[in-house]
Amino acid sequence: MIEQLIHESTYHFVEHTNELKIVTYYWKNKMYGLILCPTNIEINIDSQRNFINDKLQDIYKDTGMFLFLSQSEITPHLFELQELYKLLEINLYQRYFSVGHYYALITTPSTSKKKPIQLEENEKQLILQCLQQDANKSIAMLKSQFTKQLSLAAPESLLAYMQELMSITVRFAHKNNIQIEGIYNERLFNLSFLDDFISLEHLINRIGDWIVQLNRDYITSHHESNLEHEDQLFPKIAQFIVDHIDQDITLQMVAVRFFYNPSYLSRLFKQKLNKNYSLFQAEIRIKYAQKCLADPQHSVADICMMCGYRSYKHFVKTFKLVTNMTPTVYRKQLGLI
Repeated sequence: MIEQLIHESTYHFVEHTNELKIVTYYWKNKMYGLILCPTNIEINIDSQRNFINDKLQDIYKDTGMFLFLSQSEITPHLFELQELYKLLEINLYQRYFSVGHYYALITTPSTSKKKPIQLEENEKQLILQCLQQDANKSIAMLKSQFTKQLSLAAPESLLAYMQELMSITVRFAHKNNIQIEGIYNERLFNLSFLDDFISLEHLINRIGDWIVQLNRDYITSHHESNLEHEDQLFPKIAQFIVDHIDQDITLQMVAVRFFYNPSYLSRLFKQKLNKNYSLFQAEIRIKYAQKCLADPQHSVADICMMCGYRSYKHFVKTFKLVTNMTPTVYRKQLGLI
């Protein structure tokens, strides 16, 4: 859909489309588009702001997906492309600050004169307090501080601010012999997790979750065994799957949500539960399906969708794998058929 949108928006603000060459490619979690055209073509990007904004809103209404678009002005110099790409990625973070362009972002390179923000000394002390003591008591105050600071920031300040924040948490972990390499999700440390959120509120809440998680690991390393701590993780993952039971929840998504490295998390499932994540998830979904099957108002096909399965055949196969019977037979045993 985003590839189609790039083509549609380009054709709207360029008259002679036969002279264009549009190259799109997907890398990591972004779709990139490079539009090649003769230098004498007039392009008015700003005039299509509302058109693209409406398109992105329609996509959200139809699919529930939030898509954001950042676009630069034309340049006649090939050597400028690398810098433009960097600016475009930073401009995607405008969604944290520009309420009026929540869905569509078509911006020229930033000319903001705002002073780069940094963590203030009281914020640093509050972070350390959260990490060392009971984070749940202080995290609300810390989130309030983050919100106050970041709401006044320019998008280009966000990366520096987050880098400083992550540096404090990493130094704390190393100082207290909390292993992070190969265990915690690397998206935290290379700041790519910033791409995962749709608003400043969502971002700040997740940062707060990370600080609380590290605080728990700190307490665990001092007072409990890591075995007990890791065993507490699985009920939380199970609840996360139940809360999003109608969605496809991958191991990668769980790893991001709970700050773990996906490979390490996969090993934990096998070591602690003697099963892989796929079976763990399937058992939760089928247990939920069993509850739904007890309600005769729902058809088996409806329950299939309610439990996050898009293929009825796959749902029946998985149900039989977990319970040794089909959904229909299970319902018969309940006396509902």
